Amino acid sequence: MPLRDLARRGGFAGRDLRVTAEDGFVAIIAASDYMTAPIMVAYEAGGKPIPTLKKGPLLIVFPPDPLRFPRRPYGSQWVWFVRSVGPR
Repeated sequence: MPLRDLARRGGFAGRDLRVTAEDGFVAIIAASDYMTAPIMVAYEAGGKPIPTLKKGPLLIVFPPDPLRFPRRPYGSQWVWFVRSVGPR
């Protein structure tokens, strides 16, 4: 599911997002990025739920675009084991 769709459903589209993982890791994703790029909330791979051993059940995935999303700042922002997504 595109992150922008999740933000719309949650009523906070257009605001920077705070994504928190089960281990307490926090990533901030800029609204200008998720509203215009296909940043995804992945919950399936190959039509099957993503298992915990594969970093599931939810993870944030950035598109392979090294010019727009270089290793920094988002290279370390692929959040695994997502616990919550909300406005910053």
